[in-house]
Amino acid sequence: MESWAEHDVDLLDDVRYERQVMDDIYSYLYSKNHPLRYWYYGHFHESWHAEIDQVRYHMLDIMELREIL
Repeated sequence: MESWAEHDVDLLDDVRYERQVMDDIYSYLYSKNHPLRYWYYGHFHESWHAEIDQVRYHMLDIMELREIL
């Protein structure tokens, strides 16, 4: 990421802010006993899927589609 940051002075701060926003959303939903089962988000450089604490996370690559049933 550092090589990209050489061309975008705000990139690292933007990434940290985005991570904090996602953490805040998760914490809010958890605190309200929301029945969170799936979490989808885009990364655009790679694909990753895992289940953590009974939540299925789907990080989607560029042009990756995932059917929601």
